[in-house]
Amino acid sequence: MSEDIWANFFLKQHMNTFASQKNFVQESNFNVHMNTAHEVVKAHKCEVCQKTYGRSSNLKEHMNTVHGGIKAHKCEVCQKTFGQVGHLHVHMNTVHEGIRAHKCEICQKTFGQGGHLNVHMNTVHEGIKPHKCEICQKTFGQVGHLNVHMNTVHKGIKAHKCEVCQKTFGQVGHLNVHMNTFH
Repeated sequence: MSEDIWANFFLKQHMNTFASQKNFVQESNFNVHMNTAHEVVKAHKCEVCQKTYGRSSNLKEHMNTVHGGIKAHKCEVCQKTFGQVGHLHVHMNTVHEGIRAHKCEICQKTFGQGGHLNVHMNTVHEGIKPHKCEICQKTFGQVGHLNVHMNTVHKGIKAHKCEVCQKTFGQVGHLNVHMNTFH
């Protein structure tokens, strides 16, 4: 069964199964439900990192927690803050508990998340870098790295400021090295 036929069959079965419970009189109402409740169509795209969402509310949460600086979940050990509680849990496990269950069989590097191992395999060992800077042609394995490159190299944005000496940095990692070295 082709993918389109299967998707259509699944949607019709879902509509027939749940239509009476949700009171869908028209198929268009059902389609709206599927797109918003089940994110069948991910029409809301983050302009910063290109991640897509089925609901505008999920995009707004993403913008606030990932790009907007609202970080309500604080690590009690190191005081680092996170926009999502799941990110705090991952941080606790990998940074403070040392849990890195995902190991690269080629170079033995370990990762706290399987997705990070997959990115590592693709970018480091396979050389897959699909995100290209239109200005200097440099390529990146992750769109986030391209965005950092664009902001720091081509736009000159230095958003991370040392509170001790007021020096600014384009990347938080550079600020951290500065803090550990000079303060």
